[in-house]
Amino acid sequence: MRQEIVAALHIELGVPYERMTVEYPLHEIDPSCRDRADIVVWGNPAAGRELHPLAVFELKAPEKRLSGFTWEQAEAYADVLGAPFVAIANSGRLRDASMTYTAPGGAPRNLHVIPTYAEMLKGAALQFAPDEPLLRLSYDRVCAPERVQGLLDGAIGLDTPPSLHAFIAELDNFLLCEPLGREAPIEFRGLQIMADGGISDANYENAGGGSYAGLYRTWLVREPNAGDQVYRVGTFAHARTRNHAAWGNRRGTTAVLVGTDDPELGYHCCLQLTLDVGCELDAQSNTYELIHDGRMTVGKLGRLRNAEVIDFVRARSPRLAQGNRVVLGALPANRSISWAEGEHFVLNLLEYAFLRDQLREQLRGP
Repeated sequence: MRQEIVAALHIELGVPYERMTVEYPLHEIDPSCRDRADIVVWGNPAAGRELHPLAVFELKAPEKRLSGFTWEQAEAYADVLGAPFVAIANSGRLRDASMTYTAPGGAPRNLHVIPTYAEMLKGAALQFAPDEPLLRLSYDRVCAPERVQGLLDGAIGLDTPPSLHAFIAELDNFLLCEPLGREAPIEFRGLQIMADGGISDANYENAGGGSYAGLYRTWLVREPNAGDQVYRVGTFAHARTRNHAAWGNRRGTTAVLVGTDDPELGYHCCLQLTLDVGCELDAQSNTYELIHDGRMTVGKLGRLRNAEVIDFVRARSPRLAQGNRVVLGALPANRSISWAEGEHFVLNLLEYAFLRDQLREQLRGP
């Protein structure tokens, strides 16, 4: 793939072959950095000076979905190099690549078209993509048929009952876009939300090898007797599979995912709340109660008994564990969710994710 991109940069954008380096060792610039940049494009040297880094390309295999983590990796390499153009791709075609440009003292901006080598050298005539921020929508707009249709196989599973579609569309928009209803820090049972990190593009994998790349709401949470931890929450469809080598025949359901960037456990999905079975309608209050059965897998230890997880949670947070399940809160079934109504669910979700990771660390040992 690297050679395909190199050839495309030369043929389509006019980058001289001698101005490109494949697998460039970053320790040439920063001796403490052991990473290698997939492709570095070099600018013309100024009079009496050496070549300067102009662009860096980070490439992934075609089966790997590009995410915010890919951008973070590429931008970290660009910081070392001092390159203003950053691109990521998972194919050998430039039309599939994405690129940003960072002006001196500015923030990265998405480019609509990857510029030619001459345009990169000048830093002019660049075509920027329009910014399209996600917005908190009214309930009618959230549940518009064409919008719900657009969420299928992305935020809503293909086999999720249609009766849940409107609720999930609203929950997805709430989790991503509802403004924090009160000033941080927000304290709850030993944890503190220190900051709302907004929407981020990330990718987490579960124990079964499923990958969930897309938009998450980021929360900076201070854990008891520890530092601040990044948690991300998003709504995703499980892929529907037929005769898959690993997953066999699987329904396309919907789940709320909680991922964390734990320094000990690494990037991982710490909670998967499947809404198809985790939503119970209370017709009297017209709310959905959101529940989890304790299902959990821990690396090579495999699947734990649900009761083991529930008992662990009960001993540390009795309010969450009710009978043989974890109750995460109740939300309006067919109208907009306010922060005041949804805060309890968000806080319980984060606490439950935290407790599950505590159990993971305990079982894995030092």
